[in-house]
Amino acid sequence: MRRVSFLAAAAFALGTAATAGAQGLAVGPYAQFQTGLTAGSTVGALFGGEGGYSANSFDLFFEGGHMTNTKSSAMDAAAQTIADALTTPGSTVTYEAKQPINYFDLGFWYRPRMFGKWQPYAGIGLGSAGVTRETKYAANGSDITGQLPAMGVTLGGDLQGDERGFFFMLGGGARMGFGERLFVDVSYRYGHVSLDSEGVHTNRIQFGIGAHF
Repeated sequence: MRRVSFLAAAAFALGTAATAGAQGLAVGPYAQFQTGLTAGSTVGALFGGEGGYSANSFDLFFEGGHMTNTKSSAMDAAAQTIADALTTPGSTVTYEAKQPINYFDLGFWYRPRMFGKWQPYAGIGLGSAGVTRETKYAANGSDITGQLPAMGVTLGGDLQGDERGFFFMLGGGARMGFGERLFVDVSYRYGHVSLDSEGVHTNRIQFGIGAHF
């Protein structure tokens, strides 16, 4: 009898704990605005949004946004090589290279039990991204980008042009609610854009504010 009573008490305690954890899981549609930084060989800004539906311990979501600059060290090296070749005695040639990305993906978040006031999550997303490469040159401060063909220089796809490819995202973070519907979100999201030339790796550190409906 004591063993039965003990097992019943243990089952009740586990059930109560599970219910308490589940109470922190928001259910229903939500939307949030996101901003933050991209980290890599350079630091850029990002702006985006996310919307989805929370059901039990999973979220189905859609996200999209704009990363202002995700250029790689290889892009800088290629741009510098051309700048060095254009430099002549009495002139200094400099460059400005950028690689903005517009992206979107659909996926799911898995949300385990609450940890204090925070709701952690992790998951993946699949979608598409457009990569733009922009490189400008200046001699002693004057823009000479339009004059490059006359100088015998044609910028390749690694420095100029647009590409679109498959986008894969893997990430995680945590949310904390305040008020009846609002919440804040902190997350890290790794992304990879598959392109014909070469893949682009992205690292996003995001901060968001959103609401459940």
